[in-house]
Amino acid sequence: MVSRLFTDRSARGRGTGTGTALLADAVRRAARLPRVAVLLVDPDSPARDCYLRRGWQPVGTAAQQWGHRTVEAVLLVQPDVRVNHEVACGGRGPADCRSGPLAAPVLPLSDRSWRATALRRSSMSSIIVAAPPVTGELQPLLQIAGGLVERGHTVTVLTGSRFSSQVAAVGARFVGLTGAADFDDRRLLATFPEVATIEPGDDQINWFFSLFGDAIPEEHHVLQTMLEGDPDAVLITNSMFFGAWPVALGAPGRRPRRWLAVGCNPLALPSSDTTARGPLPPGPDGDAHATNRAANARRTAALEPSRQRIEAAVRQLGATAPVPATFEGIVTVPDLFASLTVPGLEFQRSDAPDSLHLVGVLPAPTVADWTPPSWWPELSAGRPVVVVTQGTLANDDLGQLVRPTLDALADQDVFVVAALGRDVDALPGAVPANARIEPFVPFGVLFPHTDVFVTNGGFGATQQALAAGVPVVVAGTTEDKPAVAARVTARGVGRDLGTAAPEPAQIRAAVLDLLTDAAVRANVDRLAADYGRHDAIGTIEQLVFADRAS
Repeated sequence: MVSRLFTDRSARGRGTGTGTALLADAVRRAARLPRVAVLLVDPDSPARDCYLRRGWQPVGTAAQQWGHRTVEAVLLVQPDVRVNHEVACGGRGPADCRSGPLAAPVLPLSDRSWRATALRRSSMSSIIVAAPPVTGELQPLLQIAGGLVERGHTVTVLTGSRFSSQVAAVGARFVGLTGAADFDDRRLLATFPEVATIEPGDDQINWFFSLFGDAIPEEHHVLQTMLEGDPDAVLITNSMFFGAWPVALGAPGRRPRRWLAVGCNPLALPSSDTTARGPLPPGPDGDAHATNRAANARRTAALEPSRQRIEAAVRQLGATAPVPATFEGIVTVPDLFASLTVPGLEFQRSDAPDSLHLVGVLPAPTVADWTPPSWWPELSAGRPVVVVTQGTLANDDLGQLVRPTLDALADQDVFVVAALGRDVDALPGAVPANARIEPFVPFGVLFPHTDVFVTNGGFGATQQALAAGVPVVVAGTTEDKPAVAARVTARGVGRDLGTAAPEPAQIRAAVLDLLTDAAVRANVDRLAADYGRHDAIGTIEQLVFADRAS
């Protein structure tokens, strides 16, 4: 008996999810025994139609208590099983099997598998997912929300009003932010022209934190309204959503049953072992820990304006506890912190709090209704494939990285795909004969064909490439991109060009080098295996519902 295994990747062509693996194991075991694997699904879930399309056969119903709901779950048997409607339901699982059409007994799962299934069945609950209206911060949370919906949870997403249709597309309910919290990230330069004059580095980070900090009152008020209506809800936020900080720091109001923050950026938690960009060499006294602590203290001082901005907002709402340094508080103020990365890429922190978990990376996204362009078969023509992008935020000037990459490789025996993140007419200059440009290509279907990824250092896309076994060339200096580049360099999985606007010759040399560097390939393969051992959405689900585990 297999219950509620329509997981984050089971029905959308995203690969093998943990539920799919458990179900496949049950089917294999059933084939060796005179038994039949049975799947229970919610009759109103997309899972039902998904498995019907795969040939699973409906044979009855069984009353199931899933969270706060009693559901007449549909019983499906595996394809090619002869259905005998005179045989009673056997095996373990349904409490009230009203029909028994199986030709063989149901296959019981192992005790461990049954406990995992029982935990999921008993932990279905209401989840609030909250993120600021910034595409790069929201999209991972939407992917998590969709995965949790597919696992049977009721999910409400709190974010900017322009994302309502994207929330609906993952099957979640939508609640919109208001006031200063509901800005449009596509118009940051028009709305906040001062950002164009801020140099990359700590001043730029302070500005972004001020943007998110100014949203705290509106985020807080909307979140409190939601929790008043659903006081037993758990909360999953992007780490840049500070609307839950006031109550966590002593302000009056409701707390969620459990609050987990998700880090979509490189971990910047201060540590004696490392800085945000890696461990520093020992000083004259030979004490590397002291060197790291001193460097972290300098950066904390540089980001003090961020902390003060957040402190002013939470104090206004009644917070009484000390407000920690920003990069420390991001991890320590929530009950739990899930960093979307793996130990093989992240710098070690022996003094990290127990609440910190490295949960893996989300699968590279696919789009169900996306149609491959006419040139798609050229990916399999035998030439090395190089993909270049400037991401979704720092793509106002495609002359920084995309254009020089096209020029650098125009006379090379490679096939180049440029994912612009905007309309193709934004690209200056002609498109070389060996290149194709698109506004958008899902990396989930593109990376399996890719040999080298050239990027400005977005953390999500960089990790998705590495998880797919693709080495990377990083050229970025804004936001957290230098920290991404530092990890790529430290782990030997790519090249850091050290600039946001490299010359074509630099790009050409790095790409050609990575196409032949066996050591880098071996490092990438080891790191990809580390990613493969993690299930980010499954781990997040377990963490937020750990209080219901038995």
